[in-house]
Amino acid sequence: MGGLGKTTLARKVFGSPQVKEKFSTVAWIVVSQKNTLTNLLREIAKQIMDLGKGGLRRSEGESSSSLSIQKMNEMDELELKSAIFEFFKGRNYLVVLDDVWSTDDWEKICHIFPDNNNGSKILITNRDMNVAKHADPRSTPLELQVLSNAESWKLLRRKIFPRNHEFKMDHYTKDLEALGRKLASRCGGLPLALVVLGGLLRRNVNCDSWSEILDTMNWESMTNGQRCLGILALSYMDLPNYQIKSCFLYISIFPKDCLISPGKLIRLWVAEGFIPNNERSALEKTAKGYLNTLIERSLVQVAKSSKTGERVKKIRIHDVLRDWCIEEAQKSGLLNIINIEKEMKPSLMASNDNRVAIYNTNLDNLHASSFGNSRTILTFGLNSDGKSKNMLDHFNLLRVLDLQDSSGIQFLPEKIGELIHLRYLGVRNTEVTKVPSSIGQLLYLQTFDARGTKITKVPISFWKIQSLMYVYLPCFSENVPRNEITQNLHKLYMGFTLVNHRIKWLMLYNLLQQQNKLVSLTIDVAKGLLEKNEANEKKKSTNTECHIPLDLISLFTSKKDLQFLKLYGVIGKFQYCDLERCFPENLTELTLKMSNLYINPMGILGKLRYLMLLRLGIGSYQGTSLYCFAGHFPQLKHLSLEWKFISKTWEVQDGTMPKLATLHINGCFYMDKIAIGLQHLTALKELRLSDIPPKIEKRVIKEEGEDWPIISHIPFINLRRAW
Repeated sequence: MGGLGKTTLARKVFGSPQVKEKFSTVAWIVVSQKNTLTNLLREIAKQIMDLGKGGLRRSEGESSSSLSIQKMNEMDELELKSAIFEFFKGRNYLVVLDDVWSTDDWEKICHIFPDNNNGSKILITNRDMNVAKHADPRSTPLELQVLSNAESWKLLRRKIFPRNHEFKMDHYTKDLEALGRKLASRCGGLPLALVVLGGLLRRNVNCDSWSEILDTMNWESMTNGQRCLGILALSYMDLPNYQIKSCFLYISIFPKDCLISPGKLIRLWVAEGFIPNNERSALEKTAKGYLNTLIERSLVQVAKSSKTGERVKKIRIHDVLRDWCIEEAQKSGLLNIINIEKEMKPSLMASNDNRVAIYNTNLDNLHASSFGNSRTILTFGLNSDGKSKNMLDHFNLLRVLDLQDSSGIQFLPEKIGELIHLRYLGVRNTEVTKVPSSIGQLLYLQTFDARGTKITKVPISFWKIQSLMYVYLPCFSENVPRNEITQNLHKLYMGFTLVNHRIKWLMLYNLLQQQNKLVSLTIDVAKGLLEKNEANEKKKSTNTECHIPLDLISLFTSKKDLQFLKLYGVIGKFQYCDLERCFPENLTELTLKMSNLYINPMGILGKLRYLMLLRLGIGSYQGTSLYCFAGHFPQLKHLSLEWKFISKTWEVQDGTMPKLATLHINGCFYMDKIAIGLQHLTALKELRLSDIPPKIEKRVIKEEGEDWPIISHIPFINLRRAW
């Protein structure tokens, strides 16, 4: 039965600190009925061999696999099975296989997991007890039971009245509780039904509203599964407007159990026209409000939050809710999902739907003319032989085209400029190398995402598109015009190649000078150097080509809306007075890598009143001592010192970082001790020490180490040694 909490329980195990400490390799694989064996094997290989952003956590020091995505896509089932088996050999792994429907599904993949006799585990979730017993007859499967009435009310009450929810307890009467208990008992003990119902009830905490909900449904004639869907339908109908209903249904366009970026989802909503067209600057704010509403009503789950807890980084939708959304969306003609490799029905080879999601498909199998009326095409697992030059011939009505992670797509055709309605264009992690000049004809384009491609420059006409709001480029080219540049950018991400660097800085200076709405900015000068020679960080960090000019950084202080800043490059030659002019006062998150600073940065960064997250990464500080002064970092919640941080001593004064909740120290081999004064950080809830040398490990041994007295107040301490 769906909605019992099988996947939720498995996720808690998968994400627990004990699992991260015990297993060197972990992976989460969604099996499901609609996945082909070949695509399932490809997904496993992609995750464990680090061919994408999968669920792998590899031991430090292990090298990446030489297998490329292109090579993987050319392998047959036997080759894939062999490659996966060899990778797992000798490793201590945990693999979660979520939603295994049949014994056949298990038999097809069970032989890729070697028994290394080292404690490796496979965790299976399924709805059929026979599948579990077949997979391992020696163990007793854990069969989840429905909740009792008392447990149901306890869960429902927690969802209606969360700890951080402002609620006047004088509204809580015996009559209200009696109604709540009745409603809880009607859910058949299904946690999913209770969670969704809680999101609905918390909107109006009064007897009249709750009585109406109790009387609306014919509870007695429904099975448990039907009750769950009935509650979902009620919650959906209670959403405040048509736009947010469309936004909710639209989420089902993503694959089952997919971790969805809220930023990408919001940009898609805006491009689709779901967000009321008020002032452009308010579009994103309205969309975020819609997402928060769906989260508050438990229609969408938060899968990952930022270190500070202030931002949602990943969301997901329960598969039962997703199935309901797909059915509802297809009824209304909102979208259609096509999985050609799994279902070769002729009806699925063509679609007149407005929005189409294409799963696990070869581009050459698609009849492009059948999608002539589509306004959206999102692909997941699209493959191509690179010869499909006419793929855009019939897509003149498109508003959204997202080819992210597609294999074999090496270019954007010149005809892209004919898609005059296009608002969103995504080619992230594809093999595209060139942007045609016709892109400048896309006068309504809002988002262009080309991260992870080999694009080296974009046409001058691109920067003149006045509707552009979100631009993500792997590198920055020097052909930026001096005039007519769009002034509406909200987010800008770019890396730098080490060619004509000075010219590029001048162009970037001109571009940034005209942007007053930037919220997020990433400048990556060091990435190429880091990849070329991982063994010699110090030499790389002093390379003059890796410097970020002071004139450019000085522009940041005038960017009042800039909240998220990442700088990967040398700023180490700046004087103290120069650094004070580098960081805008409203920053909430800052990441520095390869900065090569020789003066204590904490004296400057500590004055940023709204800073909540600070990462000082590899090569960020070359000094031998680090000081955090009293009264500094008033809002900081997460601090990360990463990978060969040079400082030997670190002193924390009483009164600094009063809200710091998490501290991560990773591979700081030069440090003699954890920190002086760490006991002053009384709000600290979590300390992670990753890849630390033996001398530090000895100092933090519980009850015995020299540094134990200053960290004993921290509830959670996670230690991971380097050797």
